[in-house]
This record gives sequence, structure tokens and C-alpha cells, in this order.
Amino acid sequence: MDSRIKRRMLIIPLVYAVVGAIIGFLMIYFIEHQLINMFHAVSKVEIEVKANFPYFVYLILAFSFAIPGLKAFILNLIAVRQWRSGLSPSCPVCGFPMIQRIARRGPYIGQCFWGCYQYPKCCGKIHIG
Repeated sequence: MDSRIKRRMLIIPLVYAVVGAIIGFLMIYFIEHQLINMFHAVSKVEIEVKANFPYFVYLILAFSFAIPGLKAFILNLIAVRQWRSGLSPSCPVCGFPMIQRIARRGPYIGQCFWGCYQYPKCCGKIHIG
């Protein structure tokens, strides 16, 4: 596989997912500490305060930032596997895998066609009919 295709379709979305998860966990950490600091400032009482969020809330909030990257990674992994097995053609313009799409406007509205993965950067397409 071309390293350009591998980087564009698999590595970049995975990096986005990991960075999103890290940002989510950091946001949760800082939000929890800000709540504790606000409680101390308002109550002016020095007692042990701990925000007891359930663990699954942390995971849901943290991974909500990672979901778009994970979704792109999984969809691109499927597209690359189909491309490798010969189920989807290569773009005649740039050589990237093509994705089956449905025309939304123009004379072929509602019909399927193969469109380049890099659209709108590359406008390669194959009419299926």
C-alpha cells in the first residue's frame, strides 16, 4: 500500500482519536478541580471535598471527543480492506481508493457512482449506472 494512502486514511484518524481522548480526560480533570475550588471559595470551609463522578461518566465524556476520529478510522479501514481485496476500484486520477456514493444533484440524481476518497481535493469518479 502506498504510504501516502496509509497515512491519510488510517494513521491520521487514529491520531485524532487518541488526541481527542487525551483532551477529554484533561478537560474532565480540570473541570473536577475547578468545581472543588469553587466549592472551597463559596463555602470558605476547609473540608475534604471530592467530586465523586461515576467512572463511566469519565469514560463517556472523554471518549465523546474521540468518537469522530474512531469513526473515520473504522470507515477508512473498511474502505482500505475493500480496496485491497479488489471490491472497490482505484481512482483514475490520483490512485486512492474510491467510495461508493449516491448522486444528490445533476442528471444522475439518485444513482450510485464511485467517488474518490479525497473529494473535493480530487474529483475522480466512475459512473456505475
